[in-house]
Amino acid sequence: MKFAHEFKAALIREGFPPHWVESAVPYGQLKKLIKKVANELQSLGLDSATLARLLPDPQPPSQSQSPPQALAAKARLLFNMTLKVIFQQSFHLISNRPYPDPTFIGKETTFHPKLTLIIQNGLAVDAEVSPSTRKYLEDLALRQNGDKSKSSDHPLIGEIFTEEHRSTSRIVKDGQPIQRIEIPLTFDSEFFSRLQDEVAVLDTLQEGEQQALTSEIAALSKEIKDLTKPSKFSKTDLYRWRELFEIYLQAMAFFSTHEIDHGKRDSATAAKKLQWFQSEVVRRGIIESFKLPTSHQAVERFVKINITLLRNIKFQEINHTAVTKILKKFDKRTRLGATQTFPKLIHSGSIMSETMAKAVCFQITQDLVKAVPQFDDYSCPICFSIAWRPVRMKCGHVLCISCAVTLQRKKQRFCPLCRGNVVLEADADEVLQAVLYYLSPRDVLSSVQQVSKRFYSLGSQPLLWRHHCRTQFRYWDSKHRIRPKFVGDVSDVDWKTLYLHRKSIDAGTTRILESILGAQVDRIKKFKMIADFGYDAKDTLLRHCHADDDDEDVLARRYYANAVLDYLHRAEALAEWGKIARGEDIPLERALGSFDLFISELLDSLASRLHVTCTEFDQLSTRKKATAAATFLRTHNLTGIPSELAYRDLQNNYIGIALQDPEHPSLPLVSVAIFCGLAQRLGLDARYCGVPNHVHAMVLPPPNETLDGRQLSQGEEVEAMYLDPYRSDAEISKASLHRMLAAWGVSPLDYSRFLAESNAAALILRTSRNILATVHEFRGHGGSMENTGHPTIRLHANPFADMENAFYSALWANFVFSPSTPTSTGYNQRQFIPLILERFENIYPMDATFIEQYISPLFNNPSNAEHWELREALRVVRAADQTPKQLRLRDTTNSRHGVKYRVGQVFRHRRYAYLAVITGWDLECGMNQDWIADMNVDSLSRGRQQSFYHALVEDTSIRYVAEENIEIVEPEVPISLMGLAGRFFKRWDRTNHTFVSNIRDEYPHD
Repeated sequence: MKFAHEFKAALIREGFPPHWVESAVPYGQLKKLIKKVANELQSLGLDSATLARLLPDPQPPSQSQSPPQALAAKARLLFNMTLKVIFQQSFHLISNRPYPDPTFIGKETTFHPKLTLIIQNGLAVDAEVSPSTRKYLEDLALRQNGDKSKSSDHPLIGEIFTEEHRSTSRIVKDGQPIQRIEIPLTFDSEFFSRLQDEVAVLDTLQEGEQQALTSEIAALSKEIKDLTKPSKFSKTDLYRWRELFEIYLQAMAFFSTHEIDHGKRDSATAAKKLQWFQSEVVRRGIIESFKLPTSHQAVERFVKINITLLRNIKFQEINHTAVTKILKKFDKRTRLGATQTFPKLIHSGSIMSETMAKAVCFQITQDLVKAVPQFDDYSCPICFSIAWRPVRMKCGHVLCISCAVTLQRKKQRFCPLCRGNVVLEADADEVLQAVLYYLSPRDVLSSVQQVSKRFYSLGSQPLLWRHHCRTQFRYWDSKHRIRPKFVGDVSDVDWKTLYLHRKSIDAGTTRILESILGAQVDRIKKFKMIADFGYDAKDTLLRHCHADDDDEDVLARRYYANAVLDYLHRAEALAEWGKIARGEDIPLERALGSFDLFISELLDSLASRLHVTCTEFDQLSTRKKATAAATFLRTHNLTGIPSELAYRDLQNNYIGIALQDPEHPSLPLVSVAIFCGLAQRLGLDARYCGVPNHVHAMVLPPPNETLDGRQLSQGEEVEAMYLDPYRSDAEISKASLHRMLAAWGVSPLDYSRFLAESNAAALILRTSRNILATVHEFRGHGGSMENTGHPTIRLHANPFADMENAFYSALWANFVFSPSTPTSTGYNQRQFIPLILERFENIYPMDATFIEQYISPLFNNPSNAEHWELREALRVVRAADQTPKQLRLRDTTNSRHGVKYRVGQVFRHRRYAYLAVITGWDLECGMNQDWIADMNVDSLSRGRQQSFYHALVEDTSIRYVAEENIEIVEPEVPISLMGLAGRFFKRWDRTNHTFVSNIRDEYPHD
């Protein structure tokens, strides 16, 4: 009873998943079956004491025994030879083959245990056996021998003996006939069949876990390869990952290669080794030194893989112990030797043989650790130095060319590592080509190709430059049609020229961005110049968006790189929405992605992952495929939101966030867009059903088929299936949808209209209005960031900046897709123009080209006052951008002493308590009389004759503040201002607690 309680407690204590616990060995139920087996043997007269006397002693007589003792042992052996009970596992195959194979082959076999009794010279048992047992065995022998006339009416014989189990043989030994009698055991069969079934269930569970780990390792390996690509033009974490994996190999968490403890480690030792690995990584500060944010996520995934493997090993050990314990208990009650026999006869790939840990650890080593180039990969095994002009032999091992030549001269044909007959066939070109892949393209162009004609030829290979195009650049403008080129014939494209074209765009984008940072002039034109490069400029902008913290102009570089990238996204989004407005067919996920970024690659990756996890997907019917896709998304938490309290949160409206954020929040419309985007990539005809208040997905079968794969009969209508990926992965019946529509007051005549496909424009408008509603409600509740049931703004660093960007994008969406003239709904394009222009003038002056392209054509009538108002607004913005700023010098007594504070100082408003930073100053109030009157400036204690300051507030607004309302503060880091300050400042000075100015062309002395 003690182990049973420990076993149950261990399953709970370790926190295994519920489906693991349900699959664990049913130790208590197996104990009850053992009791039945013991009772069955007892009813046959074969209790444990009797079986102990009948079974042979496994220990042979010792050679050191005295002659009398030896004779006694010999007599006992002779007795055991002439009369012994043998426990056998007899396999009766379903196919009823006459001579079955004695190995277990899975479901084709069943256990039929039996006792085999051998009787010589007519003696059934030893005299010590009880008379009833002796009489039963003699009667059973006579019955199986066919001599029924001499058999007694023992009550158990008829119950046990059947024709199916009749088996008797006679042989002659030492002149004495030997009989074989078989006694079938009913409850033994039940016990071992149950135990084998439970072990098979555990094996199936472990195979599934191994497959899941294998898929995760493969996906992580691909990600780590991207993170560790050697490059001089972009950040890489090659050296940090190399050090991390060196520590991991040194830990030898799950397997040891040391002579003293060679082999697999138990879970307790593995846990200690993993703890040492983690503590060593922390001690060396590897995690903090990562340059790429995705490296942090990759480390978490790597640690999670190891923890999952450790839990699997613990689960294996617990169940293996339970199987061992139950077999020992069986032997203790029956003396039939199952402990030695049963494990050899069952087929267990995980629980009994423990191969899962070996397989997973091998894959970690091969796919993950080797994904990062190690020094040993390039060291020569002969001279133990980095291979000079390396030669890779056919076996895959690398030698120095000098060492390879030495071996060839000595006629030594065999590889020093694997003994393969490859040395005389070694060729250097293949290795030199591989080396070129790890050199930066700049080195290949400027140095390596100048060495010799051979290097020039190798450095011009199209495969090399396609590799650099694929690895150096992630984003490509649509004009390249790059995906078909990557998978097509390498000779179809001049890859070297294409690479040089992209590098020229990289250099041009960087040059223009430096000009934007250097002066406050012509920024509208410069934004447009970068946007004209299209998505070819995105890689460069992203690199500057992640500028190092110690860069001199880190805040300004990040701010303007993000601003240009946002401008590029708006240009692409408006172009996409314009195509939809003109009736072109654009995928909804791409249209919705225009609100934040394009996410086609993410959905492609999801489709690949689903194919890996569901290998039989292509063989399923349409209905099962749709359900499998919905189940996959919900299993990976890619649809829905964790709490209905967060339903109105702004981030729930963005498909890019739903796919990339760890919590994957999404509203019903976004959940359906993700499902349909994935389903369409899997070959399903998935569409959007604009049910009021809650969008659903609809899936149609292939032509001339039903959803279940059956051919349509004549006159049969095509039926669509409906799903709600936001709430569940189950199919929604039409009856349920009809009830829902009825509850909303929809007439039955309109059911078909609401259950039909919705177009992309309508769904984009629904999304934009969701965003506007969230922003409106957020502002109505004072912008609280607490999750109190009111919507929150949590996209990036500053919620107010995110709110403005989201509001601006929603305004443009409503403008593009609303009708040009008033309708019964009350919405039309002109209603949104004033709101767009207000933000254009104050926050987005670089969007002048968009105003001219999309809004100005609506006001091309010179007789209309709005025409001139719009032209004037554009003229003022462009003039301010093109005119150099007026110098504000501190060269007078008033400016030196009258202006108390400097540009870059942080203050808190004495009256309204907001945090802001000074971005400019005037000797006295420079506003007009109307503004002065509205703000009651003359009621201030020092009136208008005091210095006034321009200030950037943490809510993104620009305000004009009197000196007497400023209270300077010196925070360690003004977090709420850091994402906004780059508009005017280079960086934060931690020593002086001020921002370093980037507007010295206007305020040179600040």
